[in-house]
Amino acid sequence: MDISLLTTVAVIFVAAMVGAYLQSTKRDRCLKSFDGFHITIERKNGRVIWGVMHLEPTGMELEYRSDVHDKKHIETSYVFYRSEYGDIQTIFRYVDQLTAENIERRNRDLERSFHPNILRRLGRKTRNFINTANDSLSEALNVVMGRVKAPGQLITDVGQKQLTQVGKSIIGYVGTSYDPLLERYVGSKVVVEVVEGDTVYEYVGVLKEYSADFLEVLDVYYPESHAVSITSDEMEKIERDLTVRLEGARLLVKNQSEYPLLLERVVCGDEEKMLNIVLDLGNEAELHLARPGCEAQVVFKIVRHVDMIVPRAHALVRHRAERYDPDRFFDIGVALHLTNELEQREQELRRRLDEDPTDAISANALAGLLIKRGELKEARHWLEVALAYRHDLPDHGKRARQQLERVKARLRGYKKVV
Repeated sequence: MDISLLTTVAVIFVAAMVGAYLQSTKRDRCLKSFDGFHITIERKNGRVIWGVMHLEPTGMELEYRSDVHDKKHIETSYVFYRSEYGDIQTIFRYVDQLTAENIERRNRDLERSFHPNILRRLGRKTRNFINTANDSLSEALNVVMGRVKAPGQLITDVGQKQLTQVGKSIIGYVGTSYDPLLERYVGSKVVVEVVEGDTVYEYVGVLKEYSADFLEVLDVYYPESHAVSITSDEMEKIERDLTVRLEGARLLVKNQSEYPLLLERVVCGDEEKMLNIVLDLGNEAELHLARPGCEAQVVFKIVRHVDMIVPRAHALVRHRAERYDPDRFFDIGVALHLTNELEQREQELRRRLDEDPTDAISANALAGLLIKRGELKEARHWLEVALAYRHDLPDHGKRARQQLERVKARLRGYKKVV
């Protein structure tokens, strides 16, 4: 009987069992915070999935609140595998929809995280130390295996290689990286930059936790896109706290939510009109359609109070933030590259301004597109034009003033850098 072979098999078996157990209990510490809560996952392709999360090391099950009837079967849940995590754009937990019981659960979790007892503080420091020493421990394991092998050649060369791999999996079970830069921001208000499609947006929230794959940010006031359509046969329609009434070529829209609401554009048949105006609570705007009798669609954004988890692959903490700025709920974002749709909208707005240089709505909308492109000087010009004729703007220039202040601040910042 070959003793070296038996020794190699025995050591590999024990190490593999320990590694398998540790791996089987490993769950991402950001995702663990949402376990048992109703969440919404937005994928990069725009598909949305929701349900109560049941997190496992290999993925998660989203249990529907009510059965979903498909053509051939009835669905009660959706299984999202760990290998699909790279397809996640954002995970939302809507704070404004939590039950009283879940609000209490959330508050207890926040209390433990932001006011930890001595054992939790010691545990976090230990975990951070292990993560920091991960590479060193891997090298040390190789040295130990070499010493075990040397005296009597009890471990074969092949076994040595397998042991090294198993050892790395054992040490790596704590797998989440320690980042001393992010560690100092835990519990603080931060600005997070998130890439969404072709645009980079900024969100303000409290950094609760981070892992190797995700950032968890709480109390974010997130602008959520919606659309409502209305025909001449309908007297009134309500969608997400936006009340819409159609009277011939007049479209009356009123904000019934507790936060500001951004009207992005209105579509009448084949014609689209950019708006980029803000409605405060209770305010009503009168919009004029290209022609009476057409089906009108209003595209708008509302503010939702959410907790969010975003993959670190397309998100990072950029600034510390001292407070929320309500005027920044609807961040325009910076485009990574221009799409054909944006270019067509810009050309149409310029055409309208060539025909009527006092068109305040088009000037305001064009400024928004220019800000997205980073053309701040020209954006400032059109914002000033819009404010000069603000009596024609449904919000009387509120959105234009907000954007002009931000544009001037950014231009001052550029001059300081230069």
